[in-house]
Amino acid sequence: MTTSDSKLWARSLAVASIAAAGILLSSCSLLTQFTGGGGTDSGTGDPAAGTEDDVFSLVVGDCFNEETDAETVSTVDIVECSVPHAWEAYAAIEMDQAEYPGDEETQTQADQVCYDPFTEYVGVDVDTSIYNYSFYYPTAETWADPVLQDREILCLGFADDDSDLTGSIEGTNE
Repeated sequence: MTTSDSKLWARSLAVASIAAAGILLSSCSLLTQFTGGGGTDSGTGDPAAGTEDDVFSLVVGDCFNEETDAETVSTVDIVECSVPHAWEAYAAIEMDQAEYPGDEETQTQADQVCYDPFTEYVGVDVDTSIYNYSFYYPTAETWADPVLQDREILCLGFADDDSDLTGSIEGTNE
């Protein structure tokens, strides 16, 4: 099992445990947590329908739409990248501090660590690209959670003009 497979399995197990305990949203699909999502509605096979998944199930290459406009995102709608979507995960970086460094420091670190992987993933730097980036980062609560032990910064690409993406941004050189 590779490191990313182990990480995905650990996340899936953590999310399933929390969901079973009633800590996270009960609307998360446990089946997709164990299978790693899949990006389509398993009942219809319609890639536009997507799958509602816990935000912790996102992996690099996933295309998705957020389910809420809240400051803290807990679920996303993962879709096939060929379907119009707002976001694409392009890098995942683990923070290595022993203690939660605080929101401001975590956001600063996320901004720094997402810059170079953007260039590697898209093929041009963010200053030249038609895309931009943002990130999900641990909060004090997810960091301290004994099951989640969230340390991941997930880097996210989106259209610079906030329009929907259709297709992956990987290797587009745009």
